[in-house]
Amino acid sequence: MMARAADGFGCELNNIEIRINYKTNYGENLFIYWVDAVAQDWDHVNKISMSYVEGSDGDWTVTYAFKKNTSILYKAVMVNGSGTARWEDGSNRSLTVTADETINMSWQA
Repeated sequence: MMARAADGFGCELNNIEIRINYKTNYGENLFIYWVDAVAQDWDHVNKISMSYVEGSDGDWTVTYAFKKNTSILYKAVMVNGSGTARWEDGSNRSLTVTADETINMSWQA
């Protein structure tokens, strides 16, 4: 993966690919919910939809361009067809974006 030069405001971007294996039922989807690590405002969460890897046994993936040197807290969240969210257990995950990166996650149960 190559870093994008800028986001239109002159900020350098890096692609972060996140992968997770989580077996879902029909109508369930996975998301990455994230917030700025400094503000930690979970009332105004950012949400990134993950894509199911066809033919896999529960693999989901997403690639998102973050501003370089951004620090975030994030969690995987499963949302069912009626909109009910199930957050993974455990502590918030953290990331400081310094370069393109692939993160292989396991659901925290």
